[in-house]
Amino acid sequence: MSLEKYKNEKRLVERTHHSPYLYAAAFGRVVHSRGVETVVDVAAGDSEYAASRVISGQRVIRVDRDYDRVAPRGGDWLAASAESMPIEDGSVDAVISAFLIQHLSPEQQTKAISEMLRIAKPYRVGENRGFVGLYPVYDYRKMEDKLKRTGFWDQIGLATDFDAFDGVPLDERRLKYPTLWIPKWQSMGADERQSLVTAVVESGAFYRRRTAADVARQLAMRAAGDTRVHTK
Repeated sequence: MSLEKYKNEKRLVERTHHSPYLYAAAFGRVVHSRGVETVVDVAAGDSEYAASRVISGQRVIRVDRDYDRVAPRGGDWLAASAESMPIEDGSVDAVISAFLIQHLSPEQQTKAISEMLRIAKPYRVGENRGFVGLYPVYDYRKMEDKLKRTGFWDQIGLATDFDAFDGVPLDERRLKYPTLWIPKWQSMGADERQSLVTAVVESGAFYRRRTAADVARQLAMRAAGDTRVHTK
């Protein structure tokens, strides 16, 4: 294996290793609800979340651009970018994505979020279908400020399930950032919908500045052979 290919193989694991415990904490209140039968996990990588939902009968479709190079185990996966997914409009109950948006440029974020909204079913009051969930929002104050100023604050939700995060095993713990939920976009016109996505992206809330402690922790974990690092 060439050095360049080795680096690429490592990146797939480093970027996308997310445990079912973390997914349950970030998305569980929606995707574990009755009636949510089909979920798309965008940039799923080597996540075990899909396998963890088999017993419940839920279908989780994993999407990742790296699958055309490193195919995952099991079925129900698509090798595709978050910005262009071969999935029909309004065809899935929920769309989730963990630790992806922070790696994208603002232009890519806009395309990816718009694409996730496109494939989600229409939202209905009293049901949890039609949600798009993005984790984590590193700076929720920026998100709140931007969306209040643009009039979209009532169109989204920022939720942190503290009880669920407390149940995550110690070796899988991450800081308790909120998840962004976008449920009510289907009632908007195309221009208003695009303005909502633009406001979310322009808030810059998905980016987190790396600290010296982040770098030191990442180096220590790599030295120990643990590639599950998400401080980029």
